[in-house]
Amino acid sequence: QAAQAELGRLYDAFVAKSGILHVRPNYLAFVDDPDIGPLLALENYDPIDKTATKSEIFTTRTLQRFVPATSAETAQDALVITLGERGKVDIEHMAQLTGRDIGSLARELEGVIFEDPDGAGWVTAEDYLSGDVVEKLRHARDADQADPGHYGKNIQALESAQPEKIAYYLMADGQASIQVPLGSMLVRTSDIEGFVHSLFGSPTRYGGEAVPIVKVEYSTATSRWNVQWADKYTKSRFESDVGNTTTWGTGTFDAVEIIERILNHGSLQVRMPSTDKDGNPITVVDAAGTAQAEAKAYELQQAWKDWLWSDETRKARLEEEWNNRFNSIRLRSYDGGHLVLPGMNPVWFQRLYPHQKNAVWRIMTSPNTLLAHLVGSGKTKSMIASAMELKRLGRINKPLFVVPNHMLEQFAREFADLYPAANILVADEHNFDTTRRQEFMGRIATGNWDGVIVKQSSFELLPVKAETAAAFIHEQLDEILPAIEETREREGKRSFTVKQLEAVARNLQDKLAKLADQQGKDEGLTWEDTGVDQLYVDEVQSYKNLWYTSKMGGLQGMGDTAGNNKTAELLTKINYLHRMNNGAGVGFATGTPLSNTMGEMHALLRYLMPNTLTQMNLAAFDAWADTFGLIREETVVNSTGTGYTRERAFRTFINI
Repeated sequence: QAAQAELGRLYDAFVAKSGILHVRPNYLAFVDDPDIGPLLALENYDPIDKTATKSEIFTTRTLQRFVPATSAETAQDALVITLGERGKVDIEHMAQLTGRDIGSLARELEGVIFEDPDGAGWVTAEDYLSGDVVEKLRHARDADQADPGHYGKNIQALESAQPEKIAYYLMADGQASIQVPLGSMLVRTSDIEGFVHSLFGSPTRYGGEAVPIVKVEYSTATSRWNVQWADKYTKSRFESDVGNTTTWGTGTFDAVEIIERILNHGSLQVRMPSTDKDGNPITVVDAAGTAQAEAKAYELQQAWKDWLWSDETRKARLEEEWNNRFNSIRLRSYDGGHLVLPGMNPVWFQRLYPHQKNAVWRIMTSPNTLLAHLVGSGKTKSMIASAMELKRLGRINKPLFVVPNHMLEQFAREFADLYPAANILVADEHNFDTTRRQEFMGRIATGNWDGVIVKQSSFELLPVKAETAAAFIHEQLDEILPAIEETREREGKRSFTVKQLEAVARNLQDKLAKLADQQGKDEGLTWEDTGVDQLYVDEVQSYKNLWYTSKMGGLQGMGDTAGNNKTAELLTKINYLHRMNNGAGVGFATGTPLSNTMGEMHALLRYLMPNTLTQMNLAAFDAWADTFGLIREETVVNSTGTGYTRERAFRTFINI
């Protein structure tokens, strides 16, 4: 109380002479002080009225020494203690707390904890009976064969946790429970060949042998399908067939070409010759021809659905593949009720909502996390608390927080208020000017910080090593250059998509040339030298415009495929963290995870789950969009409001 009274006296004297701490002159006077966060936390500042009141530290004890538990009466009590203090099931420590042997504890907690055969030790049921439970069951059965009977309880519990298999059926709204459109990753080339064969009346040679009409190939590198006549005989026999040109085709596009364009999301726009006002020859859109081609495409897609599910053997195969790929995950329920959060201001600890503790526990137990909570739900405190817990447990060394420019002071104040003893470093924009940037990088690298807080605009100025940036750019070019060639062949060298991709490639090649000049030179301290091993990005919706390549030209709801520099910078730094941390180390927060485009969701997955996308062959946007996005063509009012136009766009998610 005496110290609080002295603090109050000093604060009152300072305010009387110089004003509150948050006024700009005072802030600038202390901005280089590592303790600026705790200093600002002395005030409850209202940025609208620009007024401040004293915080709880003047009247309440905000820092209490954490005293670890030394005993527990029951196995359940010991489990809660170890989860709260150590962030995991430490059965040896539980034995010390209870004075009992490990075997009796395991028997009492049967069904509450499980011994993981994959070497993770003992884990909670919420952990073990979630995630890819199909794969876990396979591992448990393999382990039980090697040690008969040891994992019987695991197998029994995992069998009960298996997701219910989903069969194909039509729902009340007319949509299918399992959707496998033309181009889906579940479609085999033989499926498309069989479908085309059925369109021509399933022709056969003499003796009943089926005639192969088309040959279908698929490139996993570019997500592109190629459909061509099986041979010269087939082409001569069927190219002019009424089924190809009229029943399923038009005068401009035959059925085989329409199918290939459906598979590759190609345009079915028909153009016809005309002249401009000066009599010069031009081409214009043939509205009637385009509508006819689009109508045939719709009929073919409906025929595909009917044919695909008509054969019981094929239907069973697709159901099994779909369930194995998309229905093997059991969602985990995260309960952070056991957390004690040592070091947190006890006043704030009492105010935490259950969902905030659950969010902390989720970040602690997940490689990467997106907190897509509503505005005002307390995402900031969840991020800060998770970072402090991970550091306390020795699982991370130095977290860095990227916050909106206008939120820097507020975030620093909230951090210091939540953890009064935290050692935090706050960077204003002047820390990143050319004369002081290396000094600040050195402070990050050499300090044992509980949190480094920077503005979004400053984060972009944290450089990466030239070789790191060059390797990332080469990865992008390896994806973009083949896409340019294929799009140029398909749409012509003057198409909008080609020009857009070429501009992205030129920009990357210019960057690569500049990086080549830097390699071998003294770059000073870089992102890799800071020691940052956990990255939090607040209001991450600012980083959703990430570049990608696609053959889906002219589609609404895709976003800007070119992206921008700041999203590329973020992905480069995240890729480095993932390599260092075995795919972990990132926490995102936003109240608006999806706002406008399909590309936004894919961008978030590329940031947070790149390995999963690669394992599922969904890293390419087109492969992902073909699987989870439904494209519909609709008549909409044109941009001038004077008429109508046809628009192809992503309208909804499927297979989720």
